[in-house]
Amino acid sequence: MKNYVLPSLLLFSSLFAQNLFFSEYIEGSGNNKALEIYNPTGATVDLSGYEIWRISNGGDWSEGQGNAVELSGYSVPSGDVFVVCNSSIAEEFSGECDILGTTATYYNGDDAVGLAHNGVLIDAIGEEGDDPGSGWAVAGIANATGEHTLVRKSSVTQGNTDWESSAGTDVCDSEWSVYDQNTFDYLGFH
Repeated sequence: MKNYVLPSLLLFSSLFAQNLFFSEYIEGSGNNKALEIYNPTGATVDLSGYEIWRISNGGDWSEGQGNAVELSGYSVPSGDVFVVCNSSIAEEFSGECDILGTTATYYNGDDAVGLAHNGVLIDAIGEEGDDPGSGWAVAGIANATGEHTLVRKSSVTQGNTDWESSAGTDVCDSEWSVYDQNTFDYLGFH
């Protein structure tokens, strides 16, 4: 019986760990940029095997994987967030940062970012393909990934790699709330 239980537990554990997702995206003025990852699971998650991928000015997720920033060596407790910030973020905003300074935050509104686990994309902000111009629309707001803060709605319980459905077309069907540039009020919790 143990031979059947162990693989089932490993499979459950692997699926359980993949429930992490982006809960906040900040594309502020200058280098005021941050990504927040939320752990809705019932356990602390070791971030080994997790990466942030970035596509610059159009491209595909294989480029994003080539620009991967590994999160090994860190963990995020159940119900908590893990925050990655640009090294030059204003000091007044840096208090919630778990990592200061990685290439993961070298993005602008037209650069897609993804969260991957063991080489599989599990959440995305933006999408692969042609450069969208200044940014992607979110909740009916043009170029909302540029010079705005996006906060995932509390009703969202998992990542979404289908950017069109995640972004939505209005405030009702979007997974995100869009705030003005340099809104840092929600960083550090979800």
